[in-house]
This record gives sequence, structure tokens and C-alpha cells, in this order.
Amino acid sequence: MSLSAQQKQELGEAFKLFDRQRTGKVPAAQLGDLMRACGTNPTGKEIRSMNVGPAVDYPTFERLYAVKFGQMQGKCNADLNAAFKLFDDTGAGVISVNDLKHFLTCAGEKLTPDEIKRMILIADPER
Repeated sequence: MSLSAQQKQELGEAFKLFDRQRTGKVPAAQLGDLMRACGTNPTGKEIRSMNVGPAVDYPTFERLYAVKFGQMQGKCNADLNAAFKLFDDTGAGVISVNDLKHFLTCAGEKLTPDEIKRMILIADPER
């Protein structure tokens, strides 16, 4: 998983905040907190399995973050696909506009008809 320039900049800024001694390294004991501050949620077991030694430098942190971020994206995509399949009655890879409208107005955080219309226009500009 490659990170965008903006993501790298944000990671660098967060890393500097955790590099309190200004050594270019963050203590391994703070790696989990640093990764969580950057939006991932690794378990203690995942952090221990990274085997970074007593401290981690920025290039190593960026690589570890990219792997974890990629795993999160993959899980999110899998969850979205599974949810989509619940509403794809025919297995054709599409959901009817009426079924989508019904779901979005009845389940979870209910959307207004105008919000639904804008969402559909973004997803399918030719509609």
C-alpha cells in the first residue's frame, strides 16, 4: 500500500510529536499510541509482532503504518462488499435505486430525500 504525499506529511508531523528527545526515533513502547494517533488501531499483539527493537525510526514507522493501513482498507472493502451482497437480490452486481432509497431512509442514520438524490448523482452522474 503506497501512501499519498498528504498522508506522509501527516505521519511525519505525528512522528515528530512522539519523538520527544529529537533523536529521530520513537520508543517502541509508544509505537501503538503513535499508530493509533494516526488512525489505525493495532492490538498489543500486533505491535509486539512488529519486532522493532527498543525504538523505531521514521522510515520503519512509515512502512509499518502502510502495512497496517492497507490491512484496514482491505477489511473495509471486504465488509462493504459483504454488505452490498445483502442488497443485491439478483447477484447482478447492482442495487436498484428504489431499494437503495428504501434502505437509506429506513435503516441506521436516516438520510433525507435530498441527501439521497445528491449521493446518487455523485455515484452515477448520468442518472
